[in-house]
Amino acid sequence: MTMSDEAKKVFERYLLSIAGRLPLRNRQGIIREIKGALLDMLDERFHDEDIDQVKLESVLKEFGNPAKVSRAYLQGDYIIGPELLPYFRLAAAITYTAMAIVMAVSIGLSAAAGNFAGVAETLLGIFQGALSVFAALVLVFFVLQKTLPDLHEKLDSDFSVWHIGDLVEIPEQKRVKLSEPIASIIATAILISLVTIFIDRLQIRLSAGTACVVYQIFQKGFYHIVPLLVFRWSLDIVLGVILIIQRVRSRKVLVFEVLLAGFDIGIIIIFLINGLDHFFSLDVLRSLDIPVLVSLMDWLYYGVLILVLVLSTIDIVRKIIQIVRKPLFEDLVRSGDV
Repeated sequence: MTMSDEAKKVFERYLLSIAGRLPLRNRQGIIREIKGALLDMLDERFHDEDIDQVKLESVLKEFGNPAKVSRAYLQGDYIIGPELLPYFRLAAAITYTAMAIVMAVSIGLSAAAGNFAGVAETLLGIFQGALSVFAALVLVFFVLQKTLPDLHEKLDSDFSVWHIGDLVEIPEQKRVKLSEPIASIIATAILISLVTIFIDRLQIRLSAGTACVVYQIFQKGFYHIVPLLVFRWSLDIVLGVILIIQRVRSRKVLVFEVLLAGFDIGIIIIFLINGLDHFFSLDVLRSLDIPVLVSLMDWLYYGVLILVLVLSTIDIVRKIIQIVRKPLFEDLVRSGDV
């Protein structure tokens, strides 16, 4: 028994539609069982015939709506059932995206006003709020699950009418261009070299006649944070190596990138709280006796940090959305269970 390419895609989409509604703990075993049952049905009905999409769809229609099939495998009581789980994920994605935007704006306003203590308070408040929101969402959907007694019956009637087009799409794995992680590794290695090997040579020299005045660029505060920066950039190299090996941004890679972006936000906050003079020397600008240059550099320092902070926050939101949208059963696809 062989399947056409179109039938294979529909078969995978059907199994993925079921898997997305199953708990992680038993997901692979259940999918293997369902897959075996479907293959047995196909073999019994069509024997050695080639299976095209029409024949497959007739068996899938008889087997049942993926949502109803998945519910049959859920034992005992559950907080959020398969009927409401997709809506719960969507609500969580929208809510946390809005919270991330509020956090970025609040941090930006606090930093612009010079209230750097407020930045830390905002982050703490967002963290506490994220936990509270999650608890509230779970409670709301739990109440909906329990207070809508006719939910299962209504959905059962709807389950009898479903279309192949309603099945989830197979997740696309966009391959990473090899040049991107290689360029990132090289640039990061150069950056690490600059702040470790050559940091003392990064100076500004001003000549006045026969005299030459040397100004250091970095203050002691920057030297203290160099190990943290090197550790952070080393993680970038690790990420580049992973991308070279995998050539795709899997769910685990996206989670790793979210953690790196959160790391970046922490470093930015350190720079914001301590200020420009703590890390960089402005003696060369002050020696020119042009106050506007010092003021401009100060504004440029905070402006760049706030911009990077906002971009990092947006990057986190974008990747979280990708993680939510990327099926949680990605491992099933890779392992061949679907």
